[in-house]
Amino acid sequence: MISLCVCVYNSERYLDDLFKSFIKQTRKDFKVLVVDNNSTDNSIEVISKYKNDLDLRIVKEEKQGIQFARQKALDEIETDNFCFIDSDDVIGDKYIEIMYLLIDKYGEDYVPEVCYKVFDDGDTIPSTQISSKTKLLNKEKGNCYGYCIYKNKIRQGNLWNKCYFIKVVKANNISFDERISCGEDRLFHDKYINCVKGIALNFSELYFYRVRTNSLVNNIERTPIHLKKIMTERIYIEYVDNVIKKNTRDFIRWSKEKAYLLKRYYHFYLELNDINNAEIEKKEVMKTLMKGLFSFAFYPSAKLNLLLKIILFKKYIKRK
Repeated sequence: MISLCVCVYNSERYLDDLFKSFIKQTRKDFKVLVVDNNSTDNSIEVISKYKNDLDLRIVKEEKQGIQFARQKALDEIETDNFCFIDSDDVIGDKYIEIMYLLIDKYGEDYVPEVCYKVFDDGDTIPSTQISSKTKLLNKEKGNCYGYCIYKNKIRQGNLWNKCYFIKVVKANNISFDERISCGEDRLFHDKYINCVKGIALNFSELYFYRVRTNSLVNNIERTPIHLKKIMTERIYIEYVDNVIKKNTRDFIRWSKEKAYLLKRYYHFYLELNDINNAEIEKKEVMKTLMKGLFSFAFYPSAKLNLLLKIILFKKYIKRK
């Protein structure tokens, strides 16, 4: 059975849309696990209205932060499979049905995933688009991560349009890093992917991601949230380094992943110029970049690699 895990913090405005989409599912054999992360509005009251319509359980996480709330959900899951659903989003009526089809066909070797649509807060919720096409993204072919990085119009390293096996999580001691509260989902996802063969991507559009102007993602460049994102990337680079050391067979694939991270990190460095009192962070970011770029050739293109080194070196000299 599948558990739909919803971490909630002051989301009362959007919860009716989400829980009504749960009720409309064509397959009813699923549970809903809600983690209340100290909401101060009427979120829990809104959710409680659906106790008679859903197999619903509400737990509370006292530690403030999405990473703690997600970890609480992991600890409380009582089913074989689970999905994380953001509290302000919506799922299509065949979301559970398609996830079960992918689970039954591909088993725990692949992460079941569906496509998503983005809509603005206040707009009409998009309609479901069903597809019979499923593509396997295998790590051995190098397209599991490459698909995320180079073709992100279809997928990204998010949790919310995927389904996971609790057996894989427990067997490999996968958890959410408590040091980061932004980007914790992508790090968890890649830790998980490293333990299975790849992703089973069904092209049905069944997850609807709501864009809010006051959401964490859309305020990422504001202090102090932007600095949290930098910490996330630093920890993520450390994780990739450890994987490369332990798994030299996938050296090229992970090197591309690290190259992508370093490019993002460089952009963060440039954007720090717009933040007051961030000189220490800029120095730390530059140290990480210089160390990463000069350790080995990360980029497939030698010319691009050399050019990036020259640019960063000039920046580093000027900052000194």
